[in-house]
Amino acid sequence: MTLIRCREILRSSAPVVLTEAPAGCGKTHEAAALAADLAPTLDPGREVLVLAHTNAAVQAFSARTRGVRGSVRVTTIDAFCLDLLSPYASVLGLPSDLRRQVGPGRDRVPFDTLACKAVELLSRSPSLARMVAARYPVIIVDEHQDARRDQHRVARILAEAGSGRLRIFGDPLQAIYDDGDAISWRQLECEADVRVALDTPQRWSQAPELGEWILRARNALKAGTALPMSRRPEGVRLTYVPGMPDAGFGKGNPRFLAQPLQDFLNRHRHGTVSVLAASRLLSVGLYGCGRGRLTFNEGADFEGAYSALERAIAAVGRPRDLCLIILDLLGEVATGLTAAYRETIGRALTVQGVQAGRSRALAPFLATFAPIYSCPDLASFCAAIEGIARCPPDWLRLRQPECLRILGRIRPSGPDDALEALDAAIGARKLSLPQPARSIGTIHKAKGLEYDHVLVGNFSAGHFADERGRRLAYVALSRAKASVELMVPALAPSPLLPR
Repeated sequence: MTLIRCREILRSSAPVVLTEAPAGCGKTHEAAALAADLAPTLDPGREVLVLAHTNAAVQAFSARTRGVRGSVRVTTIDAFCLDLLSPYASVLGLPSDLRRQVGPGRDRVPFDTLACKAVELLSRSPSLARMVAARYPVIIVDEHQDARRDQHRVARILAEAGSGRLRIFGDPLQAIYDDGDAISWRQLECEADVRVALDTPQRWSQAPELGEWILRARNALKAGTALPMSRRPEGVRLTYVPGMPDAGFGKGNPRFLAQPLQDFLNRHRHGTVSVLAASRLLSVGLYGCGRGRLTFNEGADFEGAYSALERAIAAVGRPRDLCLIILDLLGEVATGLTAAYRETIGRALTVQGVQAGRSRALAPFLATFAPIYSCPDLASFCAAIEGIARCPPDWLRLRQPECLRILGRIRPSGPDDALEALDAAIGARKLSLPQPARSIGTIHKAKGLEYDHVLVGNFSAGHFADERGRRLAYVALSRAKASVELMVPALAPSPLLPR
């Protein structure tokens, strides 16, 4: 099927069109162009609704549809469900101040609950479903292979309630968030009135041989066979690391990976670079081997900020406890806070005040906590975190600085508005998160992004073997625009590599 024919079908009156699009084949471009083309054709007061899964995708769609004649609303599925539920929260057994109670953290409403409750609301009130459906006669869902079943049901209910058009975009080989409740791609195929495919590589205009190879790799992974390494282009490199074991989750591996990582960075001093790992633990270890040459890609993960603030709310009035909460947070988002340093700092933070002792290395850091003892409230707690984020000591390397900066930006007047202030700060930050040019992180965090050069750390049997490992491998490979390199443990290579 030609691209012209695909575009005709997407713009047709068919109720449900499913578009399968491999990475780099123009899925975001075509979905955004579809929204921009259909918006001007709608009646006044009607909008094209674009539902994405990540804030990065919302940024991309918003940028591509900005200024179109007509109205396009771009939001995440969870944010859309939250807006839908808020006026009816108490009826559904949810907190009346729902916006303040959703998110990570103890006793908060999980994001996973929102779509389920939205389905309940729309099912109990068909008139509401028809009213919402009338406003959104065209619904475009992006990366729908990652949708949970209830998220898909929300889109289907609205499309059916108003006889609207539902356009589904996705790639089953990029489904790496399988939590047991993911939608079945086969189910989507059965529900669709028409199925189309985008299969022309566009990401690799400057490296067509790499693009063709990644498509061949996709076909091999989908068929359950090994990667086509015998006919790989120059931009695909294998680096075997002698003596490196496969510890499954990465323990013990970073010391073997340090030199190959530095060699990779030396080969690619220009352009965007990403080092990807299958697990968070391995990405943290690799970050330590980067010697400050890489930024940790924390994405929009601010769960540590929420948990720290919730603990601080309970510790107001107890300065030492507030300081220890900051130390715990630093243990999660930074490296360099050794057990010895932690013990020394813990002794210096007494109930009565800060006893700096004789340690010159720790004295400036300990001085950061003094204002908390003078005024043990949330504002002082956040101000201390801001100071550490702005000027960390030489021995502390911030792996997730944005988690600290986001807490440092708020100055809550009391416990009642603390979480609300954090919600507002995170909401604004998620819509403007910068993408580091040279980064390290998990494959999950890199999903939807692209880089000139990609290194996949520890392409091992423990991480890349089963069906999920095949999908992880494809997502990692397809991030690369110019070159991709696999670091392979010689003692336990992935079975995805030919023998």
